[in-house]
Amino acid sequence: MPGGNSEMFVLFSNSRGREAIKLDLSNFMDI
Repeated sequence: MPGGNSEMFVLFSNSRGREAIKLDLSNFMDI
């Protein structure tokens, strides 16, 4: 993953929570 995505995941972890991260990761895996 590009560095930009990792920064986005940090923001998501702060605002949305771990469950949302798992969903986001699963979506990236599908791509």
